[in-house]
Amino acid sequence: MNPRNDQGHRTETGTAPFLARVAIATIAVGATFMLLGPGCAQDPAYDMQRDAGTGGARIGTGGGAGGMAATGGTAGRGDYAAPACDPTKSTLGKITVASPIVPTKKVLASAGVMTPEKVVDGVYAHAGLSVLGTMLPAWVAIELEPGPSRLLLSWADVGWENYNTPISGGSPADYTIATSTDSTNGTDGTWEIVASVTDNPVRERAHTFAFGGKRWVRMSMSKAAAASSPTPGIFIDEIAIHDISQTASGAPPDTWFFMGDSITAGGFRRQYGRGTSFDEIIHAARPDYFPNMMNGGIGGETSGSGAAHIGDWLALNPGAQHIALLYGTNDSWGDRLPAPTMYEERMRTIVRAVVDAGRTPILARIPYSVMAPTTLPLFNAIVDKITTDNGLPCGPDLYAWFRDHPEEMTTDGVHPNPIGYQSINRLWANAMLGLYPAK
Repeated sequence: MNPRNDQGHRTETGTAPFLARVAIATIAVGATFMLLGPGCAQDPAYDMQRDAGTGGARIGTGGGAGGMAATGGTAGRGDYAAPACDPTKSTLGKITVASPIVPTKKVLASAGVMTPEKVVDGVYAHAGLSVLGTMLPAWVAIELEPGPSRLLLSWADVGWENYNTPISGGSPADYTIATSTDSTNGTDGTWEIVASVTDNPVRERAHTFAFGGKRWVRMSMSKAAAASSPTPGIFIDEIAIHDISQTASGAPPDTWFFMGDSITAGGFRRQYGRGTSFDEIIHAARPDYFPNMMNGGIGGETSGSGAAHIGDWLALNPGAQHIALLYGTNDSWGDRLPAPTMYEERMRTIVRAVVDAGRTPILARIPYSVMAPTTLPLFNAIVDKITTDNGLPCGPDLYAWFRDHPEEMTTDGVHPNPIGYQSINRLWANAMLGLYPAK
């Protein structure tokens, strides 16, 4: 058996106006993400010829790293001030209730569903479950070890696209989640629908529901996200099922939704090897805990984009308690100043919306990059100020890390390479360990 991985019937709908708002709020993205160099947004244009800081190599020290590095000198890194955030002063976001992965006993599926067992094997960025559009409607049913009275089920498609781009990854557009006490094969017995979704607009989703006395959970899919193919299929990477019995209602404490630009989108895909993702690092350090992690990154995003759709993202993720925020690379690109970009106003709008929704916002310092070395410290000072003003938990200092580890950046001078993305997960996890009980 594989240890892998609200109450009531809900209907959730993604409407055309919702998609229009997202389209307006999102900067155009023309990137195709690849393992060794995620693409960046077309706007802003990344000029790789501009030197960083006040002198020296474009990136790195003593010649730097990568094909764009100079042949000598000291990197111009801009000014740096250590964050003033005091991790002992925040009482928000503490996690004392665990949401462990529920062990599975059996996985069954309807005809035409390929490799359904892979959907609960704990491995991301692989084939997972697949079903052609001609075989819809389809279902996958999972028998669980008995005991949990409440569950959180999250799914992610196999694509490496933006959060609001479910098409290429093969997300379901219409689906239901149901539970059963007496089924023996995924079809017989009595089933209760606990979540119903139509016109799903995103490529990852989570649902919480009652499970007392039940044994089975089934995801039934009737329609794939629209695509150029006349018969688009559904391709689900993983379904994670967490025991949230200790949380009688509302969002379980150990749930995380990461919002940001292409650096977030690239960083939390969990394709960089076992044990390297945020949730696995937390679990290794605090074995009783296993966070539920959702990737809400969208290439080209600015703080304005985040502010425009924070309400929609919160509504789509009612089970996410911690909202991890990383905006500012695109706001500051080209040494822009904070005031004209309205960065502080927009970030405060996001934070206020999260707090008003009863969730915990956490801000990371913007990573160092070669095109905003002079003004990035000004943006990061705003991150520090918002964190302090609102008594928020201290996020990771990604600026200092990539300033001192330029070899973990790709040659575009902004996106991390696979090692850099592993570092982002580790830095986030290390910064958040203080929210969990010590061993």
